[in-house]
Formats: sequence, C-alpha cells, structure tokens
Amino acid sequence: MIRFRNITFILLVLFFGCTKKQPLIAETNKDSTAIYMRKAENIKVPYGLRVKYTRKAVGCLNLQKNDSANTDKLIRMARNFYLLNSWGDLKVTSRIVFKKARLQKNEYFIGQSYRWLGIYYKTISHNDSAFYYLLKAEKFFLNKKDEKLLASLYLDKSTIQINVFDIFGAERSAIKSLIYSKRINDKLGVYDALINLGIAFNASEDYKKSNFYIFKAIRLISENNLEGQFFLKEICLNNLGNNYLYLKDYKKASKTFKKALLNKKLRKHNPKLYSTIVDNFAYVEFKLNNNNKGSLSLFLEALKIKDSLRLNAEIIYCKNHLSEYFFSKKDTLLSFKYANEALKLARKKGNYNDLLPSLKQISIVDFKNYSSYSSEYIKIFDSLYRKQSIAKNKFAAIAYETEEITTEKDQAIKQKWIFLSIAVLLFLIGILLFMVIHQRTKQKEMRLLQDQQKANEEIYQLLQNQQNKMDEGRQLEKKRIAQDLHDGIMNRLTSTRLNLHVIAENSETETIKKCLPFIDGIQEIEKEIRNIAHDLNSNVFTNKTSFIGIVESFIEEQKSISSSNYHLEIDASINWEQLAGFKKIHLFRILQEAIQNIEKHARAKNIIVSILKKERHLLVEIFDDGNGFSSKNKKKGIGLQNIYSRAKSCKGSAEIKSRLNEGTTVIVRIPI
Repeated sequence: MIRFRNITFILLVLFFGCTKKQPLIAETNKDSTAIYMRKAENIKVPYGLRVKYTRKAVGCLNLQKNDSANTDKLIRMARNFYLLNSWGDLKVTSRIVFKKARLQKNEYFIGQSYRWLGIYYKTISHNDSAFYYLLKAEKFFLNKKDEKLLASLYLDKSTIQINVFDIFGAERSAIKSLIYSKRINDKLGVYDALINLGIAFNASEDYKKSNFYIFKAIRLISENNLEGQFFLKEICLNNLGNNYLYLKDYKKASKTFKKALLNKKLRKHNPKLYSTIVDNFAYVEFKLNNNNKGSLSLFLEALKIKDSLRLNAEIIYCKNHLSEYFFSKKDTLLSFKYANEALKLARKKGNYNDLLPSLKQISIVDFKNYSSYSSEYIKIFDSLYRKQSIAKNKFAAIAYETEEITTEKDQAIKQKWIFLSIAVLLFLIGILLFMVIHQRTKQKEMRLLQDQQKANEEIYQLLQNQQNKMDEGRQLEKKRIAQDLHDGIMNRLTSTRLNLHVIAENSETETIKKCLPFIDGIQEIEKEIRNIAHDLNSNVFTNKTSFIGIVESFIEEQKSISSSNYHLEIDASINWEQLAGFKKIHLFRILQEAIQNIEKHARAKNIIVSILKKERHLLVEIFDDGNGFSSKNKKKGIGLQNIYSRAKSCKGSAEIKSRLNEGTTVIVRIPI
C-alpha cells in the first residue's frame, strides 16, 4: 500500500494552493472551486491558464471536506491533467484521490486512483508499472461490475501489451474491451477496440486479420453515422493503407490513402493525421512510379507539417522515405543527408523502433560503413527482442503476483478476525493487552523515525533545487549585463569615437565646436556605466517612462551626427503601459544595434524606422537603402546574435532581409 507522509501532504497543499494573499476560508469556498473547475475545463481558455486553474481547483478540493462529491471532482481534474498532457500533476492528483478514497473506504474511488496512476505510467512508457496499477484497478472494477470503466481499462491494457509486442495478450484485452463496450452500447468504445485489434494483428504481420477488424470498424462508422466524429474513417483508411503497403500491394494502398485525403477538413483540424497519410501516399506513389516528381512535393509537404508539430517519430519516418527517394534518383548526397538526419534524431529520441529502420536505410546509402551499421542494427535488434521477452514475462509475473497478494490479503483479513475474536475473549487478561499496546507503540515510533528521515531527505532536495535556481539566475544576469554593455555602452562609444575622429582630419574651429557635444556625451556614458554597476536589478525603462520620448531623442541625436536622412513613424494607438519594462529595454537595444550597424557599414542615404501595432503584436521595421549584404555569406556577429536573442527573450521573433546594393530591413515582432 502507498503511504502518504505528513510532509508530502504539506508540500501538496503548498503546490496546489489557491492563492497566497487571501484568507484560507475564502480560498476553500465552494463557489471559487466551481469557478476554477469551469475555467480549467473550458477549451477556449489558453493552455497555461487551464493548467493553473486545474491546480487551483485540486488545491481547494484537497482542503475541503473529504466526501464522495469532492473525490469525484478530483477525478475530473485528474482527467483534465491527462487531456492537458500535464503528467506530473496527474500523478500527484491520483495519489491525493487514493489517500481520500482509502480514508472513505470507497472501493470505486480506490480503483479510479489506481487506473489514473496506470494511465500516468503508460504515457511516460513505464509499461510494467502501468500494467501493475491497471491490474489493481481491474480487481476493484470487477467487484463493482462497472462495465464502462472495465471497457476503458482493458483498452489501455491492450495498448500497453501492443507496445511490448505481447500480441496474444493485446488481442485478449482488446476483445474484453469490445465485449464490455457492446454491453453498454458504447459505439466509440467498440470502434477503439476494433482499431486496437487491427493494430495488434498488424504488429504480428497477420495483415488479413488486421484488415478484417479495420473493415468492421469502417462498417460500424457507416451504420452509426460516426463519419463526422474525430476523423474515425480516415484513421481506418490510413491503417488499411499501411497493411496494403506492408503487403506491397501499392495500387490498393494508393487508392486507400487517396480516399482518406478526400476529406478537405482533415488538413486543418487534424494536421498530424493528415501529414501521416500524405507521407504514406507519397511513398506509395514513389513505389508505383519511380519517376513521379509529385512524390517529392508530397514528401516535403508532410515533412514541413511534422516539423511544425515537432512529431519526432513521424519526422524520422518521413526523412527515411526521402532518403530512399533520392537514392533511387542516384542523388547520393541528398539521400545521405536525410538518412543521417533521421539516424541522429532517432538516436537522440532513444526509441529502438525508430532507430532500427534508420540504421537499415543509412547502411544502404553509406555502403562504405555498411558493416558498422549492420553490427549496430543486429546488436539493437537482439537487445530489443530480449527486452520484449522480458516485458512479456514480467507482465505475466505481475499478474501472478497481484493475484497472489490478493489471496494473501484475503487470508490475512480472515486471520485478523480470528485474532480479534480471541482478543475479545481474552480482553480481561491485562498482560496480553499491555503487550499489544506496547508493540503498537514501538511500531508507531518506527514509522515516526522513517517519516522524519524521509522529511529530511526531501528538505535537502528542496535546498539543492533552490541553489540550482540561484546559479541559473546568476548566469542569466551575466548574459543581460553583457548585452547591455555591447548594445548600449559599446555602440555609444563607437559613435563618439567616429565623430571625434573628424578632428584629426579637419581641425577647423567650426568642426571642433560641432564635436564638443560628443566630449560632453562621454560623461553621459560614464553615468550609464555607473548605473549598470550600482543598480543591476533596476530596468532602464519602466511602464511610467516615456518610451516614445526616448526613441525620438535617440533618432534626433542620430540626425545631428549623421549624413543620412531619418524618418520615424510610431503608431499612436499603441498603449505602451501594456508593454513590460524589460521588453522596452530589449526593443530599444535592438534599435540601437540596428542603427549603429547602418552607420558603420551601410552608407545609406535614407533610414526609415516604423513601430506599428498589428493585432496583439508590435511590428518594428528598420529599413535602409545602403550597401546591403548577402545573407548566405554573412556571418552572424555578436550584434546580430543579440538582436535575435533579445527578440526571443520577449517571446517574439526577429528577421533580417538584405541584398547587395538593395539595402537591409530588420523586422521584429513582439507580443503585447
């Protein structure tokens, strides 16, 4: 059984606490909890806020009365964490549910806590732990005869068993899910079970049986008018096309994938599935007609979508296809490029199912190192086979041990009642009672010592984490100071040096008078250095500072010392108080760096600076009609790197467009 320590409970309350400033009574108010839950489950609320509101709801529920209504709400929040992919929060919430359910002696909620712990471990690919908790949940759901939960639970077990290639076990679990889903007339549950059966038989290379279950799923969709829900038909067609692909029946595969792509809503509403089908369709077309140029554009379209969604496993799959395509065209350079990129990504991801096909493809392309890749392939394949065998045996052992523990628990309960009966009969014997009390006292002391040791370990870990955060803060501060010195002080010193250099070339009285203000400007530079040295934590700009005035003053100063014509345009509708002070600092430093680069290198006649508001973003454009440069050959110095870095620090983006003799444009987008 899982034990909850006092220190763990305190940490959970702090972690999930509603707010810090308001009284505890107000925070645990049921109306506040309902508001947090409603916002947490609202799909229109931004992702980060949904996670925050879910945590607040859990914190409030944890402090309220321990009854079935509150525990049911906690289970809702656990499900919400699952939908939000917040795995750590899901684990913590599941354990809170377990603690409360155990105090209530409520078997339904205990089973639910085990089920969500199983789902948590499934999502992080700890298959043995996931299987263990789902088995424990299964016992409670069978006792309660909850067919809906049993259908869902067996589907999860089937998925885990497919992951470790326990095909027989996966088939058996999926059929149980199918039976329970049919009993409660859950059409979507029936569909999911049929799909899992199709995937299980695909994994065992029994494509005929796999197709049989996929066609059953397609008929289910058609007969129950489910075609508009979640692109169920397109999922079936993709799985069916894959079976034809494995059978090398490319004509049927092409026809099937093409049929799936007829749904024009697929690309917009499910880009992941769309990119997978496009990639598969491109590969089939390539296999049907080796000279088909359309396959390349489809491959690249699929890869672009996968890149934007950061689907690493899908990217590996697509790049291996591209490598195979270019190898057939005898373009060995591009073929090796894509194969090598796929292999690097597979190694970084650490998934053997991705690594094996990548090694196979690059061994074909890079024939000189064929033996090296082949040896690695065989080694990994053997290791994967052993792990799969171990996992299957471990699942069987877990099932056996769980059954054995349950039997032992039942026997222990019976023995406990016997001992209690004897204790009642011998209640008047004082010495026996004393020994029992004394023994219990010793056990409590033992548990107290264990709790204290655990608390000390957790406190030490917290102190260590705090020290790490302080070190990170120091590094960030060093980086900020370096950027301020480069973008502020260095730029002004360079400008002053260039203008005072005029005296060396022309020592006329009028020239000297023009240069005198720059000598006074050195004192301003000294002040700025002093401010940086003595007040590192203060921002140059605050929300109250007139940012427009500072920018205009800077442009006027440049006009007085430069031969270029300056034009400044600032959108009057911008509410500068909405822009944080640190963003103003970064924006001004970017402007300084860009102008300084123009003055030093561009020889521009006209410089245009525009700051406009586009929806919820600031759009800053700095244009000059100077020399320009080739972006392909130009190396990024620290100045250009700082422009990109500062834009990224504002959660925005920077883009520099330039051509030789056509000028340069710096474009910066910053969210308000």
